[in-house]
Amino acid sequence: LDIHEAPIAANFTLHETELRRISVCGIFAIMASPDIKSAMTDIKYETGPDGSELAYREDGGEDLGRTGFFWLGGFKSDMEGSKAETLASLARDTRRTSFRFDYSGHGASGGFFVDGTISAWAAQAYHMFTRKALGRRVVI
Repeated sequence: LDIHEAPIAANFTLHETELRRISVCGIFAIMASPDIKSAMTDIKYETGPDGSELAYREDGGEDLGRTGFFWLGGFKSDMEGSKAETLASLARDTRRTSFRFDYSGHGASGGFFVDGTISAWAAQAYHMFTRKALGRRVVI
């Protein structure tokens, strides 16, 4: 990419590094809205495989016939970041299911970041996917 910034919609700009990460998802970046937190769902909790309390949100419609989304946050990221919120907004707008969660030590989940490991976070992702992500999903 030669660009430094890419305008997506009015009052919303993704910088080059964000554009590279979000380009896998393609069209939903265009649908981003400056007010995407206005329709957030309530935080729920699930006990993870290691006993930690994992916070999660489910967004979108109840239509399990449509392919939904399963968001995996990045290192030191949480489920309320701009990319996760944009994906949740797309799910609501298109009646798709969407699932996102915070790894232990991140965001609204229990635990301390310094106690986490990549292996523990991978096990938490597998746990949440197999227990909470119903229907067909695109993992993002």
